[in-house]
This record gives sequence, C-alpha cells and structure tokens, in this order.
Amino acid sequence: MKKRILGVLVAVIFFNGCHSPKNESKGFLKAGEIMPQGWMKEQMRRDLAEGYLAQYDKVNHTVTYDLFVHQNRLSDKNYQGLRCWWSGEHEGYWKDGVLRMAFLSGNEELKTKAVKWLDAIVANQGPDGYIGIYTAGNKPGSRFQHEGENGELWVQSRIFQALIAGYEFTGNETYLNALVKAVECTIKNTPRNYFDPKKKASGGVSHAVGFFDTLWYLNVRTGNSKYADYALMLYEDFNAAPVRDYDLQTKKLLSKEGFQRHGAHIAEGFFIPAYIAAITKDSIYDRAADRAMEKMKYHLTPSGAMVCAENVKGNPGSGDAGYEYCGIAEMVQALTKIVAINGNAEAAEMVESMTFNAGQGARFPVLTALSYVTHDNLIEALPYTKDQRHAFAAFHMAAACCTLNGGRLLPYYIEGMWTRQSDGLTAHLYGPSTVNTTLDGVDLHISEKTNYPFEDTIEFSIDPAQPLQMKLCFRIPADAADVKVEGIDGVTRNDGYIVIDRTWKKGDRVTLLFDFPVKKLQEVAGSKQNYLKRGPLVYALPIAYEKKISEHTYEPPKNKKGKANLNVINPDSGFHVYDITATDRTGWDYVMPLNPAFKSVQAGGDPLHPFTNTPIKLKGTLLDSNGKSIGATLIPIGCTVLRRTTFPEAVKGEL
Repeated sequence: MKKRILGVLVAVIFFNGCHSPKNESKGFLKAGEIMPQGWMKEQMRRDLAEGYLAQYDKVNHTVTYDLFVHQNRLSDKNYQGLRCWWSGEHEGYWKDGVLRMAFLSGNEELKTKAVKWLDAIVANQGPDGYIGIYTAGNKPGSRFQHEGENGELWVQSRIFQALIAGYEFTGNETYLNALVKAVECTIKNTPRNYFDPKKKASGGVSHAVGFFDTLWYLNVRTGNSKYADYALMLYEDFNAAPVRDYDLQTKKLLSKEGFQRHGAHIAEGFFIPAYIAAITKDSIYDRAADRAMEKMKYHLTPSGAMVCAENVKGNPGSGDAGYEYCGIAEMVQALTKIVAINGNAEAAEMVESMTFNAGQGARFPVLTALSYVTHDNLIEALPYTKDQRHAFAAFHMAAACCTLNGGRLLPYYIEGMWTRQSDGLTAHLYGPSTVNTTLDGVDLHISEKTNYPFEDTIEFSIDPAQPLQMKLCFRIPADAADVKVEGIDGVTRNDGYIVIDRTWKKGDRVTLLFDFPVKKLQEVAGSKQNYLKRGPLVYALPIAYEKKISEHTYEPPKNKKGKANLNVINPDSGFHVYDITATDRTGWDYVMPLNPAFKSVQAGGDPLHPFTNTPIKLKGTLLDSNGKSIGATLIPIGCTVLRRTTFPEAVKGEL
C-alpha cells in the first residue's frame, strides 16, 4: 500500500530534552564547517603522504579508467576479469576518499587534483544529465537498459558522494547543479522495478540501497519532497523484489531472524528504515528501524564491528568472528545519518566504538595496508586463502573496496560529529576539532581541545561574533560513570545529554571531565568470553609478530583459462601484501580472573600518533593456563596488529 509522504523530510529530534518536537533538525553541518585537529588531522595527513590511497592508480588498475568521464561500459560484459560495475564502485570510493581527506587535512596538491576530477565529470555530463559508467543507446546493457546484474544506481551513488563533498567544501554550485540534474535523469529513467530485473541479478542490483544516501541529502539540503517521494517508491520496490541481499526489507527486519546476507549491503542501507519512518510517520517503519538496531547489537563484535565475512549468517558478534572493513566504513555513514534523523544516541555510541576500535585495529597506523576481513582475536594474518581477504595489504585480489574504504572512515566520522537544529547545535561524537558555522546570521567558532578517546577531558571554546542565544547539547558517553561540567552555569542533564541553553558570548568555555571506569564485559550474552573496556576504547593483549612482504603480492593464481589474474598489486607501486605471523604466542591461552583488577595508566606515548604509540594502557593481572597470576599490560585494540581481546572466564575457585 502506498504510504503518504508528510511533506518535506523534517527529522524531528526528541532525544534528551535537547529539542522539542517543534524544533526541526537540519542534519549535518556542511563539509568543511567541522575541521579535524590533533591526531585526527595528522592521521589523514600521513595517510595521504605515506599511504596507498593517494597513489592507488599506481597500486592497481581498477581506478584508472575514468569511467564517469568516458561512460563506455555495458552491463552484460566483464572487464579486465571484473564485473561490469566494480571499477565504477572503486573509482567512486577512491575519488570520494581522496577528496574528503585532502580538504580535511589541508593537502593543497590533492585538493587541486580532486577538483579537476569533478570538473572533468561535470564537463562530460550529457544533455540528459546522466552521470554514470554506462554507454548511451538502446543496446542491452547500456544505461538504463539492463536485464540483470548492473550496479547502475550503486556506482552513481558512489561518485555522487564525491560531488556532494566537492560542492560543500568548495561552495561551487556547479557540482550541486550537476548532481541534481543527474538524479533527475535517474528518477526519470528508473520509475519502478529496478530491484526486480527480468533476469537474475546479484549484489550489484541490491547495492542500490546506497542511492538513498543521495536522496536523503538532496531532500534535506534542498527541501524538495520529490526526493522523499522517490525514496519511498524505491524502498517499496525493494521490499517487493526477490533481491539477493534482503535483510533490510521491512518484513525481514520485523522477523525474529537475525541478519543473514552480505554485511556491506546491510551497512550501506542501514539508515533507510529510520529515513522512511521520518518521511511517512508510519509506525511500521519505526518498528523496523528499532528492530534493525536490536539485531545489529547482537551482531557487533567487542570492537564494535558488525560480524560479516562476507555474510552475517545470523552469527553473534564474538571475538573470533570475522568482519569486513567495508561494513565498518559504510556503517559509520549510515549510523551518523540515523543520529541526524532521529537523535539516536545509541547509534552515536556505535559509531565511536567501531571507528576507534575495529576501524583502527584492521589497518596499519599509517594506511599502507589494511585487512579486508579481520578478527578481534588475531594470531596470524596470512594471504593464502579467500583471495587475500585475511591479509594486511594495499590491495586484495578479491576486490579493492575495503582498502579504498580505509580512506573514507575518518572523514565520515568527522562529518557526523555535530548536528544542527533550529535552536542550536548538538555534539554527538568527540575528537580534536573546530567548528566554523553560522547560526541565526551570527558567525560561530567552536574549538574542541582534547586527545579523545585517549583523554577523558574535553575543553570547548565557544566564540560567537556577537552574543548568541542558542542551545548546545553534549552527549554523555554511555560508559561514563559520571561527567563533571566546569566553566559555565545553567547546565541541565536529560537522558544522557548535557544541555546548556543560554546567551553565549565570545570567550565562553565549557570543560567536560568524564569518569570512565574499567569494565569487564561479555562478548555476547551468555558467553564465557570476556573483555575489558574503558570509555570508548576496547583493550587487547598485543601479540609480538613478524611482518614480511608476501610472495603472493605479485604472483596471483591463473584463472580457468590459464590467464594471469590482473587483480594484483603493481610491483612498482611500493605497496604490498604482507605475511604477518606471531613470534611469541605468550598470552594467547590466558584466562581472565572472575574479578579482574586493571587500572588505567598514562603511558607517555605520542599524542599526535596515538595508534602508533599509545598514551594510555591498562595494567593488571591475568591467569596463565595453569591458573598462575601473570602481570599483563593491555593496550587499545586499535594500536595492535595481532592480539588477544577476549579471554575465557576463570572457573570457580580461581581468582
């Protein structure tokens, strides 16, 4: 049954008393209004200067075809041994990630390069407005002439994210106009039944859930309800179609069954039920969105990632379960949209956990290599199976998606740090940064000084150009036993948020001091495996390891026709696949006492490179296999490569 759209999307935030139902959320601040500082900016700077992302066209061919300029593909063919749409996905990921990191880190050379990419795409946009990878014409497999696998809406959505970023960072209306024109073209040419093609389709079609990103953005930014209308129609088609990746269908979400299919698909569209609920006010979608969150909690590992290697298969989020990096990066984008839509603080908690823990623990401190599928408990990382998915590498034979998403995680975290309401701003995610925006016509600067999550104190400097009446809200992390607020009066607390409603003047300061106890937690309900967490950080016992360039870096197996697989790392790129093996397995069989007594200690470390040299550790006692007490030092999982994160609980009678 067709649901009624209630005008333009107005995401009303009810949470924590920060906003009344009459106050309309306007979503994220514009890209560039929140700028990273400290370790976040430094990590992106190093990743671009020393990592593989900026040089990915030298690492592998998959991003080198300028598909959105040439528009010369057919969906019923493979190219260089890859599905028709894969290189379009990869090119979109690459250009979006490089552009966002360049502007956020201040890399002028790459900013110029990224803008040239967008200019070339816009210059080659046809009179019909099409931006995509497929050729024009009526031949089967050309644009909008697909019968089966194609990825049409999916690859569009990936490059559209780069156009959105380009518009917001530069203010160049050309990119927004090109985006609007391209989306109009797609709406006109894909009126119904995209998810139900005449021939059997695979993941490329169901990846179209990624197109909702663009529809949501244009709905919020332009105020035009036609994007909400199309989103509802598209979701109704998705609900009715025999798609391969069905977990986000309303009937599936309302069922008792856990998530089953490809985790990246779930992550890409995870915000859709909340979005549809906001534009229809239909309680069935509210229930579906709530059930999605409940299911997701069951599938989260201790490090905060959704179990998927590559499918979820109903598995609980244990320390031994594998998870895919695309699932982390895409889920952060989806969860921050949920926060913007309905103020779900639990979603913000999930974002911090998976960004600071799983997202960092699955990559090297400098982005020279990343693990496609990794585990919280990791005793080796070798490339010999599953097309190198379990290896740390600059490129995996399975696909380039995960390594490219490694460059998109932190930019999207930063995008979701604050949301704007009609009466002020809300800080949902924390980290060293600045905000420069305008509220009620008044220029406003906010500086957030902290080394969070490696520090418990955050100092906010609030500097409006003139006295400004507004409400500032700050999320209290769920793991905080308490929070002290210093520097200002008129503070209230409502269901996990600090609320300060006053006339702000230049020079006002607010300091938050979080009290984070060390917590012993079960990996999943009923499990005998436990882990330690303090604040947003999960801690692990690091395992000593040896890293060497793998012999599989440049010598892939041949395909069935005896031809060499092109999906390898260019030997001249300077980047590699690695064999990582434990040199000392001490601690792998340790047991956790019934009442572990671990204390947080300052470790000096390196505040600018905390995932290379951690400023904070936990010290305490574990038990060896004989029940003997052994002194142990745990460090944040994001600072490890090989590690033991969850430990069996001691039997009765032991410590």
